[in-house]
Amino acid sequence: MDQDALIRKYVTGPLGDEIHASLDWARTISSSGDPSTLELFFHPDDVTDLPPGSKLLGYRVCRSIGVPRGRVFVFDRPWGRYIRRGVYPTA
Repeated sequence: MDQDALIRKYVTGPLGDEIHASLDWARTISSSGDPSTLELFFHPDDVTDLPPGSKLLGYRVCRSIGVPRGRVFVFDRPWGRYIRRGVYPTA
């Protein structure tokens, strides 16, 4: 599968709504919605066919066993913390 088809698979597949909702939330409460400062974290089993260094919607894809399967966490590098959908970060 070529890279574009692989990206479409994730963005429009079962994780697509989770990806979009997580990014929308992160951009709402983050100091920046810039793809250079936000990273998408997935459970490793959810992104087995994405090669290291992949990007979805311009955001770097990372893996962490701390992310529940079927969920997406956004990491905000300037804040140095995860943004979980529906949760306001505390100081």
